[in-house]
Amino acid sequence: MPNTQKTRLAPCPFCGSEAEGPPEDTLGPGATYWLECMNVTCSALIEGDTRAEVIKAWNTRTPEDKYCNCQPTVSTGLNCGACGKLLR
Repeated sequence: MPNTQKTRLAPCPFCGSEAEGPPEDTLGPGATYWLECMNVTCSALIEGDTRAEVIKAWNTRTPEDKYCNCQPTVSTGLNCGACGKLLR
């Protein structure tokens, strides 16, 4: 997804890098839209049902959103098994 005026994306709230996602015309009905930080050491990712939802969520996140608050009993390495966010 090019970072144009039409689809202006805020910098990554965790590291300040640019975000990218799939081009608008490549995802069909029922697809999961996503944006991810282009900094490989950050790897912030957000997914949603619509492109507009994902852009809004990306542009309004804060660094605190990076961490899990659900106190999981299952984890996948550094990430919560329930929500996928980083464990504290």
